Amino acid sequence: MTGWLFWPIRLAPWGSDSFRDLLEAVVMGSLSAGRPTNSLGTVDFVTSSVVAEPATHGVGSCPVVSLSGGRPLLTVDHLERLMRRHGLDLAIAQALVLDEILEAVPLPADQERQVLADYLAAQGLTGDPGATEAWLAANRLDLADVRAIATHSSRLDRFKEQCFGDEVEIRFLERKGDLDQVVYSLIRVREEELAEELYQRIREGEADFADLAPRFSLGSERDTNGVVGPMSLSIGHPELESRLRVSRPGELLPPFFVKDIWVVLRLERLMPAQLDAECRKALLGELFESWFDERVRQVLAAEPLPGLPIHRLSGQGVCP
Repeated sequence: MTGWLFWPIRLAPWGSDSFRDLLEAVVMGSLSAGRPTNSLGTVDFVTSSVVAEPATHGVGSCPVVSLSGGRPLLTVDHLERLMRRHGLDLAIAQALVLDEILEAVPLPADQERQVLADYLAAQGLTGDPGATEAWLAANRLDLADVRAIATHSSRLDRFKEQCFGDEVEIRFLERKGDLDQVVYSLIRVREEELAEELYQRIREGEADFADLAPRFSLGSERDTNGVVGPMSLSIGHPELESRLRVSRPGELLPPFFVKDIWVVLRLERLMPAQLDAECRKALLGELFESWFDERVRQVLAAEPLPGLPIHRLSGQGVCP
């Protein structure tokens, strides 16, 4: 593996530029096609690179990685050995794919400017260049890092929506059976005779699940008066799932045997899944995670990577 050469970063002084000018330079530098006119010192906002003098600290010309305080600590060979021995390959591959996405996804200028301003304000950086420079140094960040961190969620949400948004409805229809939720009442006992007796008492109206479950049921439903849910149908035991799918709300089922337990069951409510905002977000996340996991697998397997579906960010083409 060929490693990159990482040198400790020395930020250039900010001079007389105001905090507002600095913020404008960061944002516009990330959005423009060329180098920003308000670059500060040696920082290039477009390429996210920093020109800095190397600090060898006695390590000669070997590529080194600095972990703290600008002090080279690890050679690339050492870091690679740590990755192998401590299972860091997956985390590195995931970070590589995430960074690839975030570097490629643009945000509208106004949105990026606001997100960045909100992030800086949340760190207590509201206008003092000296305090901001000190904060950057203490956290070993440059302005490109700040931009990436501040806009991470917004860029990732934009990527998910524009690359996989058209597939959400199809995924919903495919998974609707799993997304439907139910509430049911349940009693579990070991003896068939007891299960039949409890079933008859409920059927005849002599008692209800709330009366009997705390006294007789063997599962956690004894603490909820026999009520289970709301929960997805697919989460429960397959035998319960199959019976609940064909039941009507309020229908009391005769006792049936599951593995080593006798069950008395009644469907209380069926709540069909709706493609609302919450469900849509969850399905969008599933689609992204499936794509993301496959790309990480390709990285770890050293397979050729297909291009990112960047064409979808302008509403064209099909996401691979």
